[in-house]
Amino acid sequence: MKRRWLVALSTLILFSVNAIAQQSLPSAESLLKKAYKLAAATKKNIFVIFHASWCGPCKTMQVSMNDKKIKAFFDSNYIIVDLVAFEFDESENNPGAGELLQRHNDNKASIPFWMIQDATGKVLGDSRVVPAYSTDGTKENMGCPSTEKEVDYFVSLLKKTSVLTIQQLEAIRKRFRANDK
Repeated sequence: MKRRWLVALSTLILFSVNAIAQQSLPSAESLLKKAYKLAAATKKNIFVIFHASWCGPCKTMQVSMNDKKIKAFFDSNYIIVDLVAFEFDESENNPGAGELLQRHNDNKASIPFWMIQDATGKVLGDSRVVPAYSTDGTKENMGCPSTEKEVDYFVSLLKKTSVLTIQQLEAIRKRFRANDK
């Protein structure tokens, strides 16, 4: 009898721990609300990045921004908000991130998608650019900047939305250009 009771209790504990581990991530809305407050208090803008674990360019963007040579430049100038969207297992997404991404990226679901907002939520710029082949001026998501044109745009946007120095911007330019293989 004790053994059955012990097995039942162990099973219950295992399911409880698993259920707690399966709780959803914070919502995109709650993360952004916190970021807006912090941005207002610190006089920084917000750098929002949408990504997923299966996305190669997303990983390249994360590795680039977290490179020890430039990470401090981003951290000292922006409130960084990472939002997970489009994972195959819905419980691994920040609730509302996919809808927010589609709203800001013309109903497209391409990632990585990033945008810079001010403390009120106004979008100051994003990863959408007009490609050279466009005939109608429609913007497309560049994802992780790597080509000369993409990195130039990225650096110009960072310059407009931060107090990064010329030397810091050049270090960022060099790091992201290294992604163009």
